[in-house]
Amino acid sequence: MPFTQVNDLKMYYEIHGEGTPLLLVMGLGASVLGWSVPQIERLASRHRVIVFDNRGVGQTDKPQGLYTMPQLAADAVGLLDVLGIDRAHVFGVSMGGMIVQHIALDYPQRVRSLVLGCTGAGGDHVVRTPPDSLKILTAESTGDRAQDIRRGWKIMYTPEFIANNRDLLEEKLQRELQYPE
Repeated sequence: MPFTQVNDLKMYYEIHGEGTPLLLVMGLGASVLGWSVPQIERLASRHRVIVFDNRGVGQTDKPQGLYTMPQLAADAVGLLDVLGIDRAHVFGVSMGGMIVQHIALDYPQRVRSLVLGCTGAGGDHVVRTPPDSLKILTAESTGDRAQDIRRGWKIMYTPEFIANNRDLLEEKLQRELQYPE
């Protein structure tokens, strides 16, 4: 399990495959486990895939205070620096998409291509998170991490997907439970 010093924190990261670098940036509160093994394997068949835990998530340090998008973008670029990568394809989902937009704006020379998944740019015209989803995202912990994770499935997957893939989701849940919060 590789760790490295990036800016003011110890960051956890993984590298899979070989080829052109592809930096995957996960969304709010999600660790590297947010990327499924089949996703990483498929991408790693053609790219050097870099996944990491953002500041405050998983095995990366969790400094006190508020985190900003430019700070999270600087952390991701700092990881590229440590790894000796000048330019990478950059893919972000959800809040990760917001982070990679900052990478593209603040460090354009570092970006080969930019892919945005289920994200937004913010501002006056942003589509707001539905109240029911926001309630789930901001709910207090029940003290049962498995229950809290299952509660989030309602906003990540359709009811049909949950019903038809319960074994897959439970297997992923078991991996998440072994990973630090």
